[in-house]
Amino acid sequence: MPYTYSLVLPAVNTWLKNQGYRNLDGSEEVIVLDHNDPIYRAPSRMGDMAEWHMKQRKAGIPTRKFRSCTDGAKVAPFRRFVNHQKDLRFGKWKNYGYRHTVLIGIAADEAERADNSISLIPDSAKYLEHRFPLIEAGITKSACVEILKAENIPAYKSGCYLCPFQPISKFWAVSVLYPELHAKSVAMENLAAARNPKLRIIGREGVSLDQEIARWVARQITKSGELPDPWETLTRNYKLKRCW
Repeated sequence: MPYTYSLVLPAVNTWLKNQGYRNLDGSEEVIVLDHNDPIYRAPSRMGDMAEWHMKQRKAGIPTRKFRSCTDGAKVAPFRRFVNHQKDLRFGKWKNYGYRHTVLIGIAADEAERADNSISLIPDSAKYLEHRFPLIEAGITKSACVEILKAENIPAYKSGCYLCPFQPISKFWAVSVLYPELHAKSVAMENLAAARNPKLRIIGREGVSLDQEIARWVARQITKSGELPDPWETLTRNYKLKRCW
């Protein structure tokens, strides 16, 4: 979401400035090889999430079943990073000398996710040591929110504008606040549906995203006579049975 970048980028750019690097605009994939090495900057291989699904995944769409975004948008970039570091530090044919430490921010009340997060990076035990500082310190998700509040950082719900796990109300909020992003979701869905009519973001065969939003709006009007505040709807946390 754009508001996530507005929170993260200033902190990242402050660190980069202190290290003597240039600022980022959110469209680049970055690898810092070492504090004394030049920064690696290149256009992101993924681009926008909708563009990635339409081009790289050949008119696919994000689904709950296959966790495609987890693999392509989270695991694959990290795997490229650690593989690059491995070759840089040890060489392709050298022994693994010592391991890098990877800090993973999984909250203490979601500790069961820790083992799965390690398994996503195959063969990583040879050159990576995984640490979970929040779990080790007993810091839960609610405690994280309190820490953010103490630092005057809004505890917004992060996420992608086309995530299939989010409720339809958030798709509506995106269509109101960020119509250009909603248009990308619709274009992605239309491209996928042209190849296979069963491919719909919400998962209901033959029912488009715009149709689902229209149904939700009608239910809200019937129920309360008005629509909720789109910003509050978009940034509100919601519970999922399971989301990676």
